[in-house]
Amino acid sequence: MNLNKFLGGLIVLGIGLFFLLSNFGYMDGVSVIDFAKYWPVIIIVIGLSILFKSMPKPLETIFSILVSLAMVAGLAYIITVSIQNKNNTLLSQKTIEKQLAEPFNEEAENAQIEILTGASTLTVSGGGSLLLEGTVESVSGLPSVLRRFIASSKTDVVRVTQNSTSWFTTWGSSRKNNWSLRVNNDISSKLKIEAGASTVSLNLQNTNIDGLDLDAGASKINLDVDTKPEYFKGSISAGASTINIRVPKDRAIKITMNTGATSNNFEKEGLVKNDKNFETRDFDQANKKIEISVDAGASKINLERY
Repeated sequence: MNLNKFLGGLIVLGIGLFFLLSNFGYMDGVSVIDFAKYWPVIIIVIGLSILFKSMPKPLETIFSILVSLAMVAGLAYIITVSIQNKNNTLLSQKTIEKQLAEPFNEEAENAQIEILTGASTLTVSGGGSLLLEGTVESVSGLPSVLRRFIASSKTDVVRVTQNSTSWFTTWGSSRKNNWSLRVNNDISSKLKIEAGASTVSLNLQNTNIDGLDLDAGASKINLDVDTKPEYFKGSISAGASTINIRVPKDRAIKITMNTGATSNNFEKEGLVKNDKNFETRDFDQANKKIEISVDAGASKINLERY
């Protein structure tokens, strides 16, 4: 057995396992910085490698197995202690809450609302008295608001961005990041959202939103598109996700799929397939239309017409 390659492979395997488990949420409470404290282990492994070279082959194999078991036990111990320490820290953290209250520029004729949340739970609905209002609860930082006015199109732009601490020191830890926002029902608006791996619920019923650009990671997305404008155009870009789309039956709909392996119920809901497009038979002649393009990884997409 080549001990150098064996121990090196074991270290790489451990690092890869940590990142994999963290991506799937099994390492909540543990960050990269916790493991960085144990860097002297690398020196110990190099020393063992030099020591084992002088041993007879049978003994080298036995000691390799013992060292492997010890390293696995050590990794389990590090993870356990790190989770306990991080959970104690999280218990002492206070959730910071910020109220958003952004009025509409009276010189404008339309608006563009941009929301950049990172990994979060995001809910957007109508019924707001201002252009954008609501609450953000987070332990990782408060959002900043940028306002600008595009004179050529008379567009009032509001951009809300999550400001968080360094990803290196918090990556893999539990972070509360809840957004509950309301938009005005009467202002003609377009909505742009950039989110990480998130739960996104967009109830756009009775709003005056005519455009949506949603870019998210692996997420659960709920979209209700019963908006006031006769024509609504939206795009969804996401990783492997579950996407639920609700539209009223009195609206013609076309969904363009640019996806990996997906499952959907479009044809069961009466849509006709034409290459990458799924659409109602009356789409071209209809006055009220909804057009949505989906670019996603392996996903499950469900359409409900009500």
